[in-house]
Amino acid sequence: MVEERYQEALQSWLCQVCKEPRPGSAAIDIVVEEEETRSKTALNVVLGAGLTVARKDLLFSLGVERVLRDLHLGTVRLSDGSLLEELVTFRGSKQLLVRGNKCSASTETGGND
Repeated sequence: MVEERYQEALQSWLCQVCKEPRPGSAAIDIVVEEEETRSKTALNVVLGAGLTVARKDLLFSLGVERVLRDLHLGTVRLSDGSLLEELVTFRGSKQLLVRGNKCSASTETGGND
């Protein structure tokens, strides 16, 4: 993810302590550097952001209706603003939040160190 956008994420949807999306975050749009998109894998992760990226064809092979119902899909753009139409970010529309104990790093998300 582009550093400027990462810093913006920390001020909006990304927990500053555990680096996971905050509860209530829905579709998340990201901007990436071109070299980050060279991977041929259909499923990937944005390190330090707790966010998954997938090729649309992989997700939609699970059933378009099911994917659109159960997942929040976000866009992936290059730093020049162009949309990478074959890639999306995705998060479940239902989140299981397991609150930590007194040693949890983030009281906001329940994340641990």
